[in-house]
Amino acid sequence: MDTVTALRCEHVERPLGVETQTPRLSWQLQSKRLGARQTAYRILVAGALGKLQHGEADLWDSGRVEADKSVLIPYAGRRLRARQQCWWQVQVWTDTGEMLLSEPSYWEMGLLHPKQWRAQWITAGYPVKATTALAAPLLRKDFQLRHPVAWARAYVCGLGFYELYLNGRKVTDAVLHPAFTKYDARALYSVLDITEFLLPEQNAVGIILGNGWYNHHSQVSWNFQAAPWRDECKALIQIEITYVNGRREIVVSDATWRSALSPIRSNGLRTGEVYDAGAEIAGWCEAGLDLHAGNMPDALPQGWYPVRIARPPGGRLHSQLMPPCRVTGTVRPVRMHEVKPGCWVFDMGRNMAGWARLAVNGSAGTQVTLRYAERLTSEGDIDQTAINCLKDDGEFQTDKYTLKGAGTEVWEPRFVYHGFQYVQVTGLPEPPTLDTITGCMVHTDLKPAGSFSCSNPLLNQIQQAALNSTLFNYHGMPTDCPQREKNGWTGDAHLSAEQVLYNFDAAAAYRKWLDDFADCQRPTGALPGIVPSGGWGYNWGAGPAWDSAFILIPWYLYVYRGDVEILQRHYAGMKRYLEFLAAMATDDIVHFGLGDWCPPTPASYQYKAPPALTNTAY
Repeated sequence: MDTVTALRCEHVERPLGVETQTPRLSWQLQSKRLGARQTAYRILVAGALGKLQHGEADLWDSGRVEADKSVLIPYAGRRLRARQQCWWQVQVWTDTGEMLLSEPSYWEMGLLHPKQWRAQWITAGYPVKATTALAAPLLRKDFQLRHPVAWARAYVCGLGFYELYLNGRKVTDAVLHPAFTKYDARALYSVLDITEFLLPEQNAVGIILGNGWYNHHSQVSWNFQAAPWRDECKALIQIEITYVNGRREIVVSDATWRSALSPIRSNGLRTGEVYDAGAEIAGWCEAGLDLHAGNMPDALPQGWYPVRIARPPGGRLHSQLMPPCRVTGTVRPVRMHEVKPGCWVFDMGRNMAGWARLAVNGSAGTQVTLRYAERLTSEGDIDQTAINCLKDDGEFQTDKYTLKGAGTEVWEPRFVYHGFQYVQVTGLPEPPTLDTITGCMVHTDLKPAGSFSCSNPLLNQIQQAALNSTLFNYHGMPTDCPQREKNGWTGDAHLSAEQVLYNFDAAAAYRKWLDDFADCQRPTGALPGIVPSGGWGYNWGAGPAWDSAFILIPWYLYVYRGDVEILQRHYAGMKRYLEFLAAMATDDIVHFGLGDWCPPTPASYQYKAPPALTNTAY
């Protein structure tokens, strides 16, 4: 039987936070008949599901259109307002004359103007000391509902990363959220459906903030610790509630919120996370918490403090339509061994990006340390020498957990990720088992778009390696590696982009990253070699062989996804870049930029092609 499925708006299934007045709609005709095809379509859009079900397309009725096109067809109906829910379905006529009707789908508009944000940026109000400067703050507020709720949304931006909680429950399964941007040009917010998380009367909202790329502190070659946007963690939260009787309620982040020090004592993308379970605050995001009680050590800020109003990050708010990072699977260690007394190394059996989940029993105050690496020394211990990029005395890819002494304690970090196959564990109260550690695979949740297999095991292995490399190097942007740099190197990304588009539904993710290019481009047209950049990579690390990602990836999105708008969106920036190259060239030869990077073997380094050849060719 023929069916119409996979309804998408702007490459995304049922997106919340659409910001364009002409969102593009796509669908698929699925059939087991050889040669089945669409001959005509009709798109119906209504402001409510009930209207759509009764045939009332009050927002747009395209009428019957004689065409086989089913990809990225622009909405052409009534002007859409902020927060508007748009229910739609499509009728399709096939080559047999049969008319098919899809199931309904929807998209929802975001906040379309800065004045629609009534919330204020807030940050921790407790005294910040050297021991707490890199800690993750808790922010919270109680609020009361007066009527039964029809639906509710939370509009949230937390920088660098955040987790949102309502009445003790985490609202989404997203991690390392939102995606990294050039924060003084653009910051991403999410629209979250929180209807089911609300209680009839008393409610509490809480948020935990991580440093991420916004408050990157470790000293490394790429100078993110000196990024112009760098500042303390902060949040912007606007909860909008519509009651059954039609009345509305808005809860916003403002000076009435409270803040406290979380058990996450420090967190850094390249260093790791330090957690003290003995400092947990029971019920911290539940209604009715006694805000005058504190259980923190005397040397640290105690109790709940009024938040401070924070300065904005500088960039304009845009909704994040690309998929978030998630824990997409777990891995059990295949073996473990004791390197020296009390020092255990677990082999996960595969290279991966993410973190380790720890299960441990012990007395309060016991600290367990986890260090991550991709290879071992000849003695069998972990070897971080090839990947440790820190220029200061901080520990690299190292997580620490201090027990509270309450039976089996299960913990995993929130605001870091590591590249590893091996995990060294020290400080365990008793000898471990293979159940002590579980590997959590973490990456942008790119869904499959295609698959490949054949009778040749080597080709299948290469294909699987490509899939693994793509996923474990995508964390809000395509990166070069998940352990040392975690940078969005542009050359690496455009060389793999066609493979990625064959294998993954990555169009929305690439569209976000191309906006990062536009944000990083200088008025001269110059681009950095890493995107996003905090200012590094314009004078070294760039050049046409890398910068061509800004032209090639939009072209691939057109070729593989039929996305013409992406070419229109960035055409001016592409043209400005070519004008920059013309100004930099001598007799039409481009001499700057990286050249034939990483020749096959060190012995062949003398045969490395000169940068003028490779960059002029690009």
